[in-house]
Amino acid sequence: MTGDKFEKVSIAAVPRSPTLSARVTEAVEQLIADSELVPGDRMPSERVLAEKFDVSRTVIREAVRALVAKGLLDVRRGSGTVVCGPQTDFVARSMSLLLQAGGSSNSYDQVHEVRTMLELHISAIAAERRTDLDLMNLDRALDQMVRDHDRESFAAADLAFHSALAEATHNPLLLVLHNSIADVMVAVRKQAFETLGAVPNAQNHHRRIFEAVRDSDSQRASKAMESHLLDSRRLMDGEPIRVELEDLDETPIP
Repeated sequence: MTGDKFEKVSIAAVPRSPTLSARVTEAVEQLIADSELVPGDRMPSERVLAEKFDVSRTVIREAVRALVAKGLLDVRRGSGTVVCGPQTDFVARSMSLLLQAGGSSNSYDQVHEVRTMLELHISAIAAERRTDLDLMNLDRALDQMVRDHDRESFAAADLAFHSALAEATHNPLLLVLHNSIADVMVAVRKQAFETLGAVPNAQNHHRRIFEAVRDSDSQRASKAMESHLLDSRRLMDGEPIRVELEDLDETPIP
C-alpha cells in the first residue's frame, strides 16, 4: 500500500479518551475487515498515521504493537510495516490460551461438550469430502498410533489423526475450531494413556473412524466418533472401558 492509496481511505480523527491506542487499533482492524487494507499493503509512516488519526506518535506505536501481537501487522526491517490480515493460527492460539488460562472455569466437561459437537460433524463431513491425500494423512497418523509406545508420541499421533480429519473437511473454519481445543485435549490424551486398556481402545476407535471415512460413509463415521468420545468420557470419569481388538491390523501395546 502506498501513501497515495492511504490518502484516499476515509478516516475520522479519533475522539479523545484514556484508551486512544485501543481506538486506533480498532479503527485499523475495521479497515482490514472492510478490505480497505489488504494483506501486502504497506502502512504509512508513524508521522502520517499520527496526523491521520490526530493522535501522538506514541499512541500509533502502541497501536502498531497491539496489531503486530494480533498478527494483523508485520514490522519488517527495511520494508516498514505491512498488513498481514487475519491469521487462523492466531485465532486458534488465542482460544487455546483462553481455555488454558481459565483453569477450573473451563472444565473438561465444557471442553468435551464442545468437542463432541465439533468432531461428530467433522467426521461426517470428512467422509463426504476426503481426498486420496487426506486418506494417506489419516492412515499415516493411525499407523503412528499403533507403532508409538510412549505417552508423548502417542498423544502427538492421536492429535495428528484428528487434525488430519479436520483438514479432510476442507473447511478452514472447522480446522481453526478444532485447533483451538487441541492443546487442552493433548493433556487429556496424556492422562488417558496411563489407564490400562486405553491405548488399544483408542487404536480400535480410530481404525473404525478411518474405515468409515475411507468408505465415504458419513453416518458410520459420525457414529464411530461418537463411540470414541463416549469411551474418552468414561476414561476421564474413571469408568471401565471395553477393549475390542479384532479390527486392529497390528498387535496393540500391552
